[in-house]
Amino acid sequence: MSPKLPKKISIHISTSYSSSSFARTYSLGAVVGILSAIGLFVAGVVVMLGFSLKTYIDWAEVEALRTKAARLDTALARLPELQEELAQGEKGLDRVRIMLGLKKAPDTLDITDVVLKYEPVIPELPDSTDTLESEDSTKEDDIDLFYPQVYPTVGFKITQKYSASHPGIDFATSEGKPCFATSDGVIIEVGYDSTLYGNYIKIRHGKYYETFYAHLKNVVVKKGDKVKMNQIVGFVGNTGMSSAPHLHFEVRHKGKAIDPSQMLVLGREYKGRSQ
Repeated sequence: MSPKLPKKISIHISTSYSSSSFARTYSLGAVVGILSAIGLFVAGVVVMLGFSLKTYIDWAEVEALRTKAARLDTALARLPELQEELAQGEKGLDRVRIMLGLKKAPDTLDITDVVLKYEPVIPELPDSTDTLESEDSTKEDDIDLFYPQVYPTVGFKITQKYSASHPGIDFATSEGKPCFATSDGVIIEVGYDSTLYGNYIKIRHGKYYETFYAHLKNVVVKKGDKVKMNQIVGFVGNTGMSSAPHLHFEVRHKGKAIDPSQMLVLGREYKGRSQ
């Protein structure tokens, strides 16, 4: 025969330190109910702890992802700046190689990097080719038909384009290559800048345009000279703040620097000797 379950359960608690004791008698159903309630309470606490732990872990992962995303956004924002710094570093390294003789400055024309935004309309000049020299002609200040048209040197590679921080174009070529007037004009300034440009020339072309040549080896014109398009005015050098032989060339329209590549559309073949 199987043992019968008791209908009542008595609980008696006493200690050796006191004469008092605790005694209670409960029905079997009440005991089962109490134990079930305690078990459900413990299970609920465990479930809540587990849920809270999972919620905390998920929150920590979300915060970590947010931090990582913020760092990535910062890195992506600096990417163009880093690319520009890398490009400038490569250009500087090339100039150092040229200075050390590890790399030769290019002697062949390379204008693949020049972006011609438009081709200017070339105005019809007067029949006389001596407009600037004729005593009876209009004063040079009143002539607006002259503007830069041809590249200022030969055998070059463009190492730095026009930009807001660089108001001209750098033509890298061998030292001593000739520099030409890009249009008829008048020499308005010849000088030397020890802090940046070295030997330089400034030419005015009519009323609106000026051209500026820097880092020249030497100059063969003087202030006040009238020059013709393609006339040699100096020779490529490495003077001033320059890390390799090149010509820094600017075009200014009404005193404001503009992109020379918008205007220089005519080339030349020069078979003369370098200096």
